[in-house]
Amino acid sequence: MLKGMNVSEVNRKAFDFLAGNETFKEYISVCAENASLPHALIIEGEEGSGKHTAARLIVSLVGCRGDKKPCMKCSNCLKIADDSMSDVTWITPQNDRKTIGVESIRLIRNTVFTVPGDMDVKFYIICDASAMTEQAQNALLKTLEEPPAFAYFLLLASSAASLLPTVRSRAPSLRMQVFSDHELAAILVNKNKKAESMSVSDPEAYNRLVRSAGGSVGRALRLLNGASSDKAASETELALECVKLLAYGSKTDLLAYVAPLKLSRESLTEMIKCVCFALRDILAAKKLSADIPTLFFPNQNDAKAFSSAFTTRALLDMYDASVGLYLDLCNVSLNARCSAVCFADSVASAKEKKPVSL
Repeated sequence: MLKGMNVSEVNRKAFDFLAGNETFKEYISVCAENASLPHALIIEGEEGSGKHTAARLIVSLVGCRGDKKPCMKCSNCLKIADDSMSDVTWITPQNDRKTIGVESIRLIRNTVFTVPGDMDVKFYIICDASAMTEQAQNALLKTLEEPPAFAYFLLLASSAASLLPTVRSRAPSLRMQVFSDHELAAILVNKNKKAESMSVSDPEAYNRLVRSAGGSVGRALRLLNGASSDKAASETELALECVKLLAYGSKTDLLAYVAPLKLSRESLTEMIKCVCFALRDILAAKKLSADIPTLFFPNQNDAKAFSSAFTTRALLDMYDASVGLYLDLCNVSLNARCSAVCFADSVASAKEKKPVSL
């Protein structure tokens, strides 16, 4: 348990740099005030949800040397902020692997009983606990069961369900907040000058970007940074062009458009996710009479404008093909070999697939 902290020492104003997440902030504040921080915590949330920021906040709260914690000014807080704190170990996949294996857990077991230096405690932060192999999780169990009093573990995961039940039983789980489109739009305008400018100069593109972020501040900021001031297309713009070509062009047109694209796995994944959202909106506009919230298009009328270009069967087949490729790319344990051309070929072929006669 943490010692030597009381209510007057917790500086809750320092939590403001983590947007929203009031439940999380209240939990760690109470833990600090009552010296009851668990030795292991699972922090779950999608990419860009603030898991790493939340982890640094916990470490700063515990390791701060200031009168009010975290002060964000003392030498410990500054070291934690720039990842140079000797008592904090970040565990990530090694040697270009997509998974975290037993060898990474051995690093923890070999050093966990070494007393901390700068802080009174030490932290091990597993950056993508969802990527731990089953063997690695089992190897971690013994340490989680009997840690030294000064050792704490933060497991950052897209979902706690990806971890073994035995691991979950030894660590409470905190989920990062997923913001509504309205909340996210307001947060971005307050945090980012580019978002503020874009919301005024091109509100339609800004609203589409917010919807594409899926409630994640980090993902929205990455999309904003990707949308450069010149004519370089963001993933959302690429997705919209793909949908237009699927609707009004040919398979050859689509392949010719995507062939020159040199997208990273991350950008391709984001683009395909946007296409999934767009196809979902078009299908809903085509089949449902009532208005429903759109995920990609500014409103249902924009989605409906594309609906006559597709049959219901084609929309379902294209959506299934897109989701399948998206899940393959998201699977960290799979050596997915998917390119923009592979995506275009699969989705266009799904549109052209002939119905099976019974």
